Amino acid sequence: MMTEFIRDKRLGHSQSHESLLEFIEAYSKDRVPDYQVAAWLMAVCLKGLNPDETLSLTQAMVQSGEQLNWPSQNGFLPTDKHSTGGVGDKTSLIIAPLVASFGIPVPMMAGRGLGFTGGTLDKLESIPGFQTRLSMAQIRRQMDHLGFFLVGQTDEICPADKRMYSLRDVTSTVDSIPLICASILSKKMAEGAKSLVMDVKVGSGAFMTSLEEARSLAHSLIQIGKIGDLKVSALITDMNQPLGRFVGNALEVKECLDILIGEESQDEFKSYKDTKDLSVELSAQMLFVSGYSKEISDCRKACLEHLENGRAYEEFERLVYAQGGDLAKFKVKPSMTLEVAAPREGYFHVESNKDIGFASLLLGGGRQKSSDQIDPDVGLEVLRTEGDLVPVGSPVFKIHFKDQNKLSLALKTLEKAYTLSNSPPKNFPLIHEHIPS
Repeated sequence: MMTEFIRDKRLGHSQSHESLLEFIEAYSKDRVPDYQVAAWLMAVCLKGLNPDETLSLTQAMVQSGEQLNWPSQNGFLPTDKHSTGGVGDKTSLIIAPLVASFGIPVPMMAGRGLGFTGGTLDKLESIPGFQTRLSMAQIRRQMDHLGFFLVGQTDEICPADKRMYSLRDVTSTVDSIPLICASILSKKMAEGAKSLVMDVKVGSGAFMTSLEEARSLAHSLIQIGKIGDLKVSALITDMNQPLGRFVGNALEVKECLDILIGEESQDEFKSYKDTKDLSVELSAQMLFVSGYSKEISDCRKACLEHLENGRAYEEFERLVYAQGGDLAKFKVKPSMTLEVAAPREGYFHVESNKDIGFASLLLGGGRQKSSDQIDPDVGLEVLRTEGDLVPVGSPVFKIHFKDQNKLSLALKTLEKAYTLSNSPPKNFPLIHEHIPS
């Protein structure tokens, strides 16, 4: 009985593989009401799941829907990257074509923006015609023809996870590490990845605000992946300031295109270096876990070469064309702009990176509720890097907006996001730690 199943977890008892499979199967077939699933989710948040339970839940979610399977190419394992979400986090648009340019299968299912964090699918949809929803048949054909895809989760992939995530969102059970692991890994297993690199964000613009939380999640993902025959490694990367210069959907696509074609920003303000460096490192780690080379230094060198010689851009063009997009028609449509000037001299410090993300959302670049329509062209330029000495009156942000009322709300939020201090703030490394598989 479901009441006994809930009570067992509320009392902290371990639940068997068979009982978890039966639970997810019953939920998938509408034999368990949402209110009972919500009660079990809260019990998991309070009492946790051990590694065996987490793996069983992961496998049950995979089995709740269809599963894709891709053969290794030239001995390379199919590989993917997953980020826990951040502000200006746009690396998937560079990584997927860059890794695919080596002939490595890259099955990549991405998500939409969640709260203050941006979503890869929302960014891609700022390219005219780009389709992020493909059928399973279309996905299989594209993988055969192109070797990679970048799409949203289909209705057939892990439907139990899709339903359960919606419940977690409204029952304050999103931040349970076992539930996070099961949700992430089930989708990666079902999409056909055999190796995975996790980009676990940490800082004021991340869901994990402390290194301890980030390490705990990374180690759990690696552990559960290992016993589930998925090779997982993780980077813990900084999210105490936005990644790159732009925050906003079309603006971030522009930044990625500039990096892919080798154009650098030409002014004295913040460059794209952190976006490029992190994209290369994550791509190199993906090559490494897929079996491209036993030396990570060789993987880094190869990734940088394919980025700089245009191979990655060629693959991005092929991806856009295959999924119905038209790069020739892509442009950031003109918006009104406003520069936010420094009211005093001081060292630039991001007090709350989350508020920078929220400012972009309030301009129309994200959703406050699921029915909201995104304006792809609005957003922010972050003109300063943490620790820059900013003269009085010099610009700190440039806002791209279309609505004066939304601008006012965004400005109030942005005021809380940064300070100008009398002494240089502590600088965090772009990559805090690497946790191998």
